[in-house]
Amino acid sequence: MKKCSYCGRENEDATVHCRECGTEFAQASAPAVEGTPSAVSDVLAGPQLQPALDSTGSWLARDAWKCLGMLFVLGFVMSIAWAALEVRLPAFGRWSRSGAGHCVLSAVQDAISVLTVLYFARTETVASFLSRFGLDRPPSDCVWFVVVVTLGVRAFGHVMISSGLARGVYNLSYWGFAHSIGFERCLYLAPTLIAPFSEELCIRGFVYRAFRGSYSIVLSTTLVLGFTAITHWGQVHHSWVAAVDIGAITLLQCFLRERTGSLWDCVICHLVFNAGGAFVSLLR
Repeated sequence: MKKCSYCGRENEDATVHCRECGTEFAQASAPAVEGTPSAVSDVLAGPQLQPALDSTGSWLARDAWKCLGMLFVLGFVMSIAWAALEVRLPAFGRWSRSGAGHCVLSAVQDAISVLTVLYFARTETVASFLSRFGLDRPPSDCVWFVVVVTLGVRAFGHVMISSGLARGVYNLSYWGFAHSIGFERCLYLAPTLIAPFSEELCIRGFVYRAFRGSYSIVLSTTLVLGFTAITHWGQVHHSWVAAVDIGAITLLQCFLRERTGSLWDCVICHLVFNAGGAFVSLLR
């Protein structure tokens, strides 16, 4: 039997991935005898690049920090370039605020985020990718409870805003969905329904898991919570209820990733939260 370095579960010796969390076990290899072709080639090859995974096959915090740093740089460059185009080309600015422009911008941002994460994750096979990101496990039995809790969080926010105890926040997707008709409405709504797949793949699928390779549950969750606050700063600093809602859902998703190992639980939670926001926008 061998013990998983991530979750601590005992696995059979022949197991390649942990049955509980999907962590890939390092494959043992026979040591090379000095003077053999393998040893000679290693000497000639010189120092090798340090892999993204440690000797146990786990992502580490340094991988998450590198990934987040790259995401911030790419996001900053893209926002500057997009803003420059809007200033120099007024027609482009009007188009970017339409349903099609909003949908295209969101799709580009999602693609950049996913490709960046895949680069730092360095999973070599489809099976390894599915296992390490928690996509090979179906939603857990507690997913319906998660749906109810998520709807309750969204309902709480709506009640607070409707009663005048908190301010609402502007969201282009929800605003466009509520104030447009026909296919344009679908274009505004599409980014909020696609975001759960791309964001969960990046945040809970890789970043949180990489933090957990080096840090405790509390510290890893706190770091993810801080990153979420930064990326949703336009909402959390404008309304306390938005900060509470987003914070509560983030904590719930980190708990799900830790407890069930299935990323689909996090995706469903995020999808229900966004869909609930779209529905609530029609009531205001």
